[in-house]
Amino acid sequence: LARVAIAYLDETYGVGLATVYSDEHPANQTVGLFPFDEASDLGSLAADIAAFSPDALVVVAVEAADALEGVAATLAQNLSGPLFFTHGAKE
Repeated sequence: LARVAIAYLDETYGVGLATVYSDEHPANQTVGLFPFDEASDLGSLAADIAAFSPDALVVVAVEAADALEGVAATLAQNLSGPLFFTHGAKE
């Protein structure tokens, strides 16, 4: 995967995981960081992610509702490629 977008909840858990991945990603990979919170316009977030043209999307969220809303908005932008979720996002 050459381009990975990380949409993360802008709080301690999300920032921590996004930062670790961003700092440790493979040298041949470009990472785009896309923070969000309850007040975020998910349509704009999705458009920003789509403009980055990722090969994969990682969603870092504490609760499934946060993750699913962001993913729904992102998928509406017709993105393809694998989706990865943190453990909290799956519950």
